[in-house]
Amino acid sequence: MITFILNIDWMTTTEFCEAYNVPLPTAREGVNGLLRIDAVKHKLFLDRAKALDRVPFKPKSLIELEKERMVWALETFPEATAVSSLRKCESEIKEIEENIEAGIQDAEEYADAIMCLFDSAGRNGITIEQIVSAFAKKLEKNKSRTWVKNDDNSYSHVKSQAPISEPYPYDNYR
Repeated sequence: MITFILNIDWMTTTEFCEAYNVPLPTAREGVNGLLRIDAVKHKLFLDRAKALDRVPFKPKSLIELEKERMVWALETFPEATAVSSLRKCESEIKEIEENIEAGIQDAEEYADAIMCLFDSAGRNGITIEQIVSAFAKKLEKNKSRTWVKNDDNSYSHVKSQAPISEPYPYDNYR
């Protein structure tokens, strides 16, 4: 879009009129002729912008964004550790809690917390791809579990009983 605008803007009036089949302004029109040309350019800009607005925006995937973020974070925060990133995550979660209590919905604070978790994982040798794979496995595992409500309205899965092992049949002979 910017290239399109600059190309039109840098054209002389004659070049523009020839390229877009617009009648050249006449001497009789004077300044109004130049204003007419500007109005045609403006309409072209708007038409192009509307056309671009109809093109679906394809955002980067979370995996692409995390890889980009991790490269930046390693350069920007070279002395951070997996544990220090968790400490930062705790402060981000506190901000989220404060926002919830104040009735504020701020997706960027959630993004900050997620970035801190990803940072901790990355600095601990765990890749975003490993997290996505583990997420899918863990989701299926959690869906198969039985859940109980805790006093604080959180939920915990029911811990399965360890299998009762039979005594070794020859224990009495030791």
